[in-house]
Amino acid sequence: MSAPHPVLSRRFVRVVWAGLFVVWGVAACLPAAPPQCAEDCLLAPMLLNRENAEQPAANSSAVSVSPQSGLSISESGLTANYSIGLANAPTATVIVTITPDAQVSANGSTIATNLAFTAGDCPGTGTWCTPQVVTVAAVNDLVAEGTHTGTLSHSATSTALSFKGIAIASVTANITDNDVAKLTFVTAATHDGGFDQDAALAGGTFGATNGDTNGTAEADNFCDSDANHPAPASGTYRALLVDNANRIASITANAGDGQVNWILQPNRSYVRADGATLILTTDANRIFSFGALTNSIGTGANNYWTGLNADWTTSTRHCSNWQVNSGGANQGERGVENATDGTSVGGASGNRQCNQVYRLLCVQQ
Repeated sequence: MSAPHPVLSRRFVRVVWAGLFVVWGVAACLPAAPPQCAEDCLLAPMLLNRENAEQPAANSSAVSVSPQSGLSISESGLTANYSIGLANAPTATVIVTITPDAQVSANGSTIATNLAFTAGDCPGTGTWCTPQVVTVAAVNDLVAEGTHTGTLSHSATSTALSFKGIAIASVTANITDNDVAKLTFVTAATHDGGFDQDAALAGGTFGATNGDTNGTAEADNFCDSDANHPAPASGTYRALLVDNANRIASITANAGDGQVNWILQPNRSYVRADGATLILTTDANRIFSFGALTNSIGTGANNYWTGLNADWTTSTRHCSNWQVNSGGANQGERGVENATDGTSVGGASGNRQCNQVYRLLCVQQ
């Protein structure tokens, strides 16, 4: 019977014939090997070398990122740089994709952007040996976040298997905020629904005129002169109070459309009068989703006039544009201070008649 033929695998040579000696997958022909083994003995190392060459690098050292932390930027415009480079020559172009999170931009882009490192003699036809600089900037939003961070992640694509899909370190930047949250407060004083009739509230900061069917201006003066008003340096305050003509938050439920003289700003943080307790952050439509309040407006159970439904549309109850202070069918919608749902602006239970006295919710402008 003739000697069995050796069987070759892609990753190692499995020897059936005892005359072939194998150490860790490397085949060597012994002097006693029969002639038919000679070709296989020569092919085995070639197959092994090809297999090893096709394996991608399994670490992130092939792409260097420096520095990976310690960058300091600000929403006021301070930027910082880091560099990305290749540690060794690729056999094909390597594309490194930079993906910033919502807090930062990379080279002026807030979406994913690419850097190309080309193969070839370098310097010369290739660019792989030259690190590329990435400029990091903060997204200047209106949200008061304090000092916070932004992250840029990286990935690589290439037909060069030593770079394909490898892990690359991310970069973290420290961001100095330039936003100060707007203050809110609930008035210490109360008032009936007839703001437009109150001569004491005429003129003032907001130039209110009695009897002009616009009681929101008198209500704004009421806020701006209340005892709970924070320090004068904090600016002016208007009432979170709507009607069907002079101040409108939304025509369509929860849409923020058709606004008139509306007092909230887009994408802005609002806090209690203590300057620290976050209540809410508005969306781009200058309203917010109920259930998204971080904290209630205040800790008390006080009611305040608003004229709002819980979906930001104007209620039919607004004391005739805040002119009327009689009871009966004349009513005004109210919110409640310690709620975190829709009743924080409208639909509070209890007597809605315009001859009742309630507070106002006032917002820094």
